[in-house]
Amino acid sequence: MEKAKSILAKETTVAKRLETINGARRWTEIDYRASGFTKEYEWFDRTPLLIAIKKGIVNVVRYLLEEGADPALKACYADDRTTNAKKEAETCAATTEDRQLIKDMVDVCLKHYPMKNDQSCRYNTERKFAMPEKMDEMLIELQGLDKTIKLKQEE
Repeated sequence: MEKAKSILAKETTVAKRLETINGARRWTEIDYRASGFTKEYEWFDRTPLLIAIKKGIVNVVRYLLEEGADPALKACYADDRTTNAKKEAETCAATTEDRQLIKDMVDVCLKHYPMKNDQSCRYNTERKFAMPEKMDEMLIELQGLDKTIKLKQEE
């Protein structure tokens, strides 16, 4: 958590923070044809959010979501296999309770991010990052999850 906070503290603008939070290793595939036609594809690896989910680190997942990590972004990590925040949450390395909490957090946040028309992980343009229009509502819903969890623990 401290490492994530220190990395983001270095960024001075919202755009740079979003680029850091949602950034991923990127590579290009060029499809050459005998006719001379070429087509380029941009492939993206896991974002910091997807890595935190995969490792089951609940407090980092929450922090990244609160800072503007986009759970709708997909990653192509190997041989055209794609993953996203929902898929990673299903198989993350966390306890059953933490896994459910991560799934709930992702579901809350996904409602506030527009789904991309092209849901494949191949992109021909740069990814553009933006905060949800109703960020305040999303944060309130995330806080509501905390209250629900505390009530369950008290029972």
